[in-house]
Amino acid sequence: MFTAIRMTRKFSALSLAILSLLLPGRVQAATALSGTAMTPVFSQAGAFSVLMPGQPATTVKAVKTAIGPIDAHSFLVETGGGAYAYMVVYNDYPTTPANPQRVLNAVRDGGVESVRGRVISERAIALDGHPGKEVVIEAEDHVFINRMYIAGQRLYQVMFAMHKNASLPQEVRVFFSSFRIHS
Repeated sequence: MFTAIRMTRKFSALSLAILSLLLPGRVQAATALSGTAMTPVFSQAGAFSVLMPGQPATTVKAVKTAIGPIDAHSFLVETGGGAYAYMVVYNDYPTTPANPQRVLNAVRDGGVESVRGRVISERAIALDGHPGKEVVIEAEDHVFINRMYIAGQRLYQVMFAMHKNASLPQEVRVFFSSFRIHS
């Protein structure tokens, strides 16, 4: 298994654990610029859609948190012989965060800590009125891009990971720009 996938899962799980301490459309098939066919992925339960470069493996994992176990639902595609990982993770919390930016900062900090990395860049983003944050993290051998959104009680993480010396595939732009929340 690609090391970045394990690191991305660790990144996501630690982010969920930290968050627990802070809390009392339809998509058409498309082709990326490089010619790679992108697969439409729609999760009715997760209320999201996205284009991914293949059919994702899905998992649900209970993550232990201070408020009890929380199910992390993940959708993962690995490409390039293990050089790249595309992942969408969502989880629900019992309450809507009063301060979404505080939550997003905690997710960022948890991700940095989990991969022993450093923040290369970050910026505030939004998707259809849902607050978010994009963070680029560099670890020893990998680079992670994580776009996080808070939609009510739900946290979405749209993540991409690659080896540090790899070139950014053009599919990444399609992957991130196609993500939609259907609430």
